[in-house]
Formats: sequence, C-alpha cells, structure tokens
Amino acid sequence: MTTLIDIPDVVLDQVLEFCDFRAIICLRKVCHALRDYIDLAIPDARLPSLELSVLEDSVVVRYGKFGTVQYAKEENGCSLDSGYLAERKLFENQNFMVLFFNDIKFVIKHQKTTLDMCNLRCLAESSLEKFLGELEDVLKSRKTFLKSKEIHIEITDHRNVLSYLPYLDSNSLKNIWIFDTMGREPKELLELRELANLEQWKNAKQIGIPAFFILNNDLGQFLHLRHSLFCLETVTMLNLEFLREKIISSEEIEILDFNYTNFEGNDQSLIEMFGMVSVQDENGKKWYFKKEENHKERKIWEFSHETSENPRFAFRSLKEDQVPEGAVIKVLS
Repeated sequence: MTTLIDIPDVVLDQVLEFCDFRAIICLRKVCHALRDYIDLAIPDARLPSLELSVLEDSVVVRYGKFGTVQYAKEENGCSLDSGYLAERKLFENQNFMVLFFNDIKFVIKHQKTTLDMCNLRCLAESSLEKFLGELEDVLKSRKTFLKSKEIHIEITDHRNVLSYLPYLDSNSLKNIWIFDTMGREPKELLELRELANLEQWKNAKQIGIPAFFILNNDLGQFLHLRHSLFCLETVTMLNLEFLREKIISSEEIEILDFNYTNFEGNDQSLIEMFGMVSVQDENGKKWYFKKEENHKERKIWEFSHETSENPRFAFRSLKEDQVPEGAVIKVLS
C-alpha cells in the first residue's frame, strides 16, 4: 500500500498545492519525513488574514477562518489552546514566547499569497520590546516581504510601528490604520518623520490615525492619499488654507478628514475663506467650491465642519450630481 512518503515528489507537490493551512499543519504531524519535506517545499499557507495580539503573559493568534490559538504562561511552563473542541495542551518547563515563535516562523515562511488583513495588537508593556525585536527578525528572514492589502496596528508610539511596517511588501499594502493601544485622552503625539519616509507609507492609498495627534507641520504627509483620517490638537486658518490650495489641485485625494481639539478661527473666518454656508443642520455646516470654470476637471469639493462632541473638518470630492440642489459653489482661481 502506497503511503504519502512513498509518493513521488512531483505528485506530492501537486497534492500540497490543493491543501489549505489546516491541511498542511495536519500533514506535518504525520511523520518526521513528511514534516521535513513540507518545510523544504514551503507550500503556500493561503491564509486570508493574520492577527497577533501580544499581552503580558500570553499571545493570541487569529488565522482568519482557520481559528485562534493562544499561547499562555503557566506556573510550571506554558499552555497552547486551539479553541473550539480542541484539547488544551500543557508544556512543562517551556516558555510560551518560544513556543509561539517556533510556530509563527513556519506560518510566515509559508504565506505566499497576499493577505487581506494583517493586524498587530501590542497590549503588553514589559515584554513588548523583546517581542517586536523577535517578530522583526522573523519578517526579515523571508526571501520576500510579507504581502498584505491592509494592516491595523495598535501601538503606544511610532517605534512600535518601525519594528513591523518596513518589512511588509510596499506594493501590496494599500491601507494603513494606526491605533493607540491604551486609548489615552488627551491623545498622545505620534511622530511621523521616520514613518513617512517608508515606501509603505508613500505607496499607500489610505491611512487612518484616529487615536493620536499629529504635528501641523506633517499635514503634507497625507496629500498623496485617496483617503486619510487623522487628528490635530489645534487647527489654524493657515492650516485650512494650505489644505484647500493643495486639495483643489490634487488628482488623488478623495477624502481628507480630521478631528481637532482647538480651532483658532470662527464662523466669519470660514465664510471669508470658503464663501457662504450652503448646508446647515444639527450636524454642522457645509461649503462647496471648485477650480476655475475653464479647468479641465469637473470635480467639486465639499468642505464640512462639525462642532459636535468630537469636532472635525473634512474635505470630500464630489461629482456635480452629488451636490445638493441650490448649493452655492465658490469658484477658486
């Protein structure tokens, strides 16, 4: 009777091509010979998404539709819990981080197709620097950078991002979201100087930083994006004028949206810059403007100001038929 290890390599490679992540993991457990072959052949894990959550005494990995695994510190070692209907395993005199990195090295090595989502949640404090250093080594060990269309990162400062973001494929990555792990209020300042120099930042189409303040001098780092979301501690009329002039000449920007804490302006100064208010309701006010009439583009911009509990300004690109009937459109030269 022919067994898997007796199958010719060419045939076995074809079998592995039809195996998903769960099947590959199961086959590695059949015998040492098959495990060694799989590790050498490196079949594609084909994960749709990957999420790592780092806590003080545990790491949780979510493999998309293939389930969740938790590695946790125990009194005399560590445990591995694969979730639903799986028996929790105890490993005496072993470190949960060592166990986790042994597994994640295999996963990241075998992921060839592009992930839809790759998330990193940094919820630990004392062990975080060591964890990120080892994760960086794993990502750098690949022959090519890990590919993902979108990433969500929960961090405490920009240095956490720099251990991770530079080692993702910059051509595949389109959406970047950065959150504050601690949800601090008032918000902390996120340093963008090093981040904005990365190819991953430059090639992105959408970047959201809803939980940190950025410097007003960094506004220019968002002008290549289709969609952007960020926070400013204080907005000045010079900031709004700068954005208006850049946006009206942009072929890329579709939405530029930002919350703020303080505004060094008033209704009159907004009217002087954007013209009379076109729409006003309980949510706030809206203005409309466009490039001079002979400009080839027919794009119209909506500028909105919400003064609710979380005040915000937003610029949004519209087509002519999306502008409310009767709205006043200011023409800018």
